[in-house]
Amino acid sequence: MSDGKNVEVFELGTVNDAVLKFEGVKLLDEVSYTTPPIPIFGELSANAAVKNSYILKHPAVYLTKVTDCKIIGGAAFPIIQNKSICHQYFSPDVWELWEQAEGVCLIKPDQNIIGYGSLKSRLSYDCKVIGLIGNGSYNYAHWMTEFLPQLVLLKKCGVDFSGYKIAIDARAYPSMLEAIYLLGVGDEQLIKIESLSLNSFPEAMWVSPVANVVYQRPNATGPNALDKMAAPQHAVFHPDALKATRNYFLELLAQSGCEGAPSKIFIKRFTGRRYHARSVVNEKVIQKKLESEGFVSIDPSTLSFSEQIRFFSKAKCIVAASGAALLNMIWAPEGAKVIVLMNDAKVVNYWYFSNIAFAIGHQLAYVLGKVVDTGNWNDINHADFEIDYDALAEALKLFGVASTAEVTLNNQNIHSKVISNRVRILFVLQYAPIWSSLRSVFQSLKAIDGVEVKVIKSVFIHGVASDDNMAQLDMLCRNENIDADTNVDLVLREFQPHVAFLQNPYDSTRLPALHSTQLATIGIKVAYVPYGIEMGGGLENNQYQFNADVQQLAWRIFVRSSRNKAMYAKYCDVGDSHVVVTGHPKFDGQVITDTYKINEQLKVKIAGRPVVLWTPHFSVGLPASWSTYRIYSQVIMQQTVARQDVFFIIRPHPLFFKEMLKQHIWSINDEAEFRKLCDEKGNLWLDESADYIESFSASRAIMTDVGSFLLEYLPTKKPILYLHHPDGFGLNDDADLVNHYYRADKSEDISQFIEMVSKGLDPMRDERISVIEQYLYGLDGKAGQRIATYVANEMLQQLELAESTHDDSAVSMQNHVDYFWKNTPTLMTESDEYYQAKIDVFKNLLRSNLLPETLDEVVDVGCGRGAYTIALAYKAKHVYACDISEKIIHFAKKKADIASVNNIDFEVKDFRNLSLKLELTLISFNEFFSCILDDNVFSKMVSKSTLSLQSNGYFLVIDKFSLIQDRIMSYPSGRVRNLRNIDAFHSYMHQLGFCLQLQDIINESVTDQSTDRLILMKKMA
Repeated sequence: MSDGKNVEVFELGTVNDAVLKFEGVKLLDEVSYTTPPIPIFGELSANAAVKNSYILKHPAVYLTKVTDCKIIGGAAFPIIQNKSICHQYFSPDVWELWEQAEGVCLIKPDQNIIGYGSLKSRLSYDCKVIGLIGNGSYNYAHWMTEFLPQLVLLKKCGVDFSGYKIAIDARAYPSMLEAIYLLGVGDEQLIKIESLSLNSFPEAMWVSPVANVVYQRPNATGPNALDKMAAPQHAVFHPDALKATRNYFLELLAQSGCEGAPSKIFIKRFTGRRYHARSVVNEKVIQKKLESEGFVSIDPSTLSFSEQIRFFSKAKCIVAASGAALLNMIWAPEGAKVIVLMNDAKVVNYWYFSNIAFAIGHQLAYVLGKVVDTGNWNDINHADFEIDYDALAEALKLFGVASTAEVTLNNQNIHSKVISNRVRILFVLQYAPIWSSLRSVFQSLKAIDGVEVKVIKSVFIHGVASDDNMAQLDMLCRNENIDADTNVDLVLREFQPHVAFLQNPYDSTRLPALHSTQLATIGIKVAYVPYGIEMGGGLENNQYQFNADVQQLAWRIFVRSSRNKAMYAKYCDVGDSHVVVTGHPKFDGQVITDTYKINEQLKVKIAGRPVVLWTPHFSVGLPASWSTYRIYSQVIMQQTVARQDVFFIIRPHPLFFKEMLKQHIWSINDEAEFRKLCDEKGNLWLDESADYIESFSASRAIMTDVGSFLLEYLPTKKPILYLHHPDGFGLNDDADLVNHYYRADKSEDISQFIEMVSKGLDPMRDERISVIEQYLYGLDGKAGQRIATYVANEMLQQLELAESTHDDSAVSMQNHVDYFWKNTPTLMTESDEYYQAKIDVFKNLLRSNLLPETLDEVVDVGCGRGAYTIALAYKAKHVYACDISEKIIHFAKKKADIASVNNIDFEVKDFRNLSLKLELTLISFNEFFSCILDDNVFSKMVSKSTLSLQSNGYFLVIDKFSLIQDRIMSYPSGRVRNLRNIDAFHSYMHQLGFCLQLQDIINESVTDQSTDRLILMKKMA
């Protein structure tokens, strides 16, 4: 510590003592929250504790006005009336202070004292102070979670800062100062505290700890450091303090100026860092791969505090090496996915970032890399490391944020498919309880002449699916007289369906041959009717319900309302041009609710009593999502005992029982006891039937979690009690619907609702009925018929185009090609290697000196998803880009917005209606000319382009050509191309006055005698 000179000794004090002595005011209640097991990818974790979930508790937070306050620069604790006020969970056995490690502080717990030596200066101030000093108070991560929230809480409770000085660490970064200024503190109010200086104030506004974080473990740099591992209790944060900080600054700054903020972000490490680097040694490789997946890379140290908030305000997924910049995850919307890259050292603390993430409602996983001795670090905690991208890809897959799967074509097996004049429709049946979403569509299509329908029964691959799922499918098929096949490969090969209806959007639940990506590859159009009336909120759920492969690749999606269609426009990367409002076929069966005949056993048991239906959701695990079972099950079951005058039907989600066992809430015996109770108790009935119509018909009201029944029950016009979960994911964009419902926020709300129903009262009935049409279109029992008619008409028209044999067959073939591109599920029709080679040659062109430094007017015809358009836009003053597909243009616009590129005008345009400006600098055709089948049309397009280019203008082509004669090629997906001879193309362009500037081979196949090339030509003056 020191030689005994210049020593200050203080008594160790507690938060409770200070709060009691000075009559502190509680700002935040004590809180408990559960952190789940932490997913680990890459190298194995040496700390087995990551496999478990933990209940963490943070003490209440108090505001206290104190006298005689001392602050030591960089020291962990404030000193109030000569007592060093320790954090509540501080223990010298597991928690070493920074000043101890520096050798200037000694703690003697047996004597209850703490001593400081070698203090650099002593200063006295005659002012009131708010102290933001502690271990790491100059570190951005600690500042954001332990110190800045104190000021936010004071601001929120109305404290006037004008009468106080604010003590901050003299080493604070500009972004930290900016945060203080945004809270209304002036620069003149700041007192910058130097390290190990003793500063005395007569009065202070003191906020008790909002986080209890072990700054470092005892002897962390000593010889036995590797024997000590971190624990979840070493970093405990008060969730409400973090959320208050997030909400305050988002409301202040993120209302505008963040429209183009990216949804996927990769945080690069601070450039030029040479000491304690904790760097990913192969960062450039990781960055390149992530950028190809749609991530935007950023070094937050180059941004101001406000810019960081706006930049991260729309982030759905953040990938970053362990470091302070990760704290920007606070600004991301709740439910964001955070993937932390970290070394595999035994001592690393997995819970620092994970506890922050879980406290604010995010999901987090680690990808561990092997330690690499680069010479840039001298303690294992900060060691550099190398990440295996395949491990990172697995983490992305877990979170459902990997890029849209690409459809691969094997050009060696290209063939034409003969199509009959009957429309062939396949229904993939995996799960009996959701057949109601397709039943009336199936029945209506069967009744249409010219349509052939087939059903295939296939496995439902899901961790909590019923063990007798296939038996349930068999029973369903018997009851409804459905003749179903089971041989997937045989059906696909021999039936060759034009359209396949999938039951759910989760490809992972299906055999690979039935994945939406595979169906698109072989030319089968995917049709999708949402399996449930989705109401759940949260970014993850939005991804599953609106933006998974099925929704992006679907030929058509049939939805319940215009409001629902707008959700696809908002959340689906390809927009809503393929979404059709028909009404939901689930409701076709509800037209009989009022007249449905209830089975006699149930009717006898009800005995005329009013019936309340309870529908608990299956998401009973932690952290909370939608189920309120943990909150309200006890009070509801108590009501079944207390209210014998009321009859209760319990209809749990089909996955409920499996999940209860999986989450260890119930044992097998508990489930058996519950079933026995429902069977024997006079006013209880357990409904596990495939159809809910009986329960809807028998009940007088419903109590339900966030789930489809919130909306499905609405047409019955009966009372609905929304069981609200205060910490759950909440509702989607139809959330305002529950404003017209009864609502349970506490136990009393449930008992009052049951009492109201028992009396036959419903004061909100008229209000609830008045909004039905806003949320549900076409409640006439004919939604399935509308879908069937639409599908049949669309497909018959397409078959007519494909099979036309009249004189102008070239026009007919081109119409077929145009139809394909207007409705294409994906542009990805080649291998990964092909696209990488294509990207490489394009970037080589942009890096070369063949093109001017700046291009004036550029046109990109057939722009696709816009990747190459955006790259050209960085070199151009203005770009006009067009494509025939509305879905693809939507995606391209979104990509340009994320990249903050605003000099592109995108337009959905048929090339035959294209008007080109004169004096263009460059015109680009990306895999476009081969889509023009007729040579005369091709010649006209080239001539039009030639006339539009200025002298010395550039003609850029990326396309597939033939090494032999011109020929038409057809693909299993339905795509058709005209491959023109490469030499003839060069000769033709030379005759038009172009000279070759560059020709790069992307791919060349000896097997089918084709070549893919990038060709740059210049118009001769």
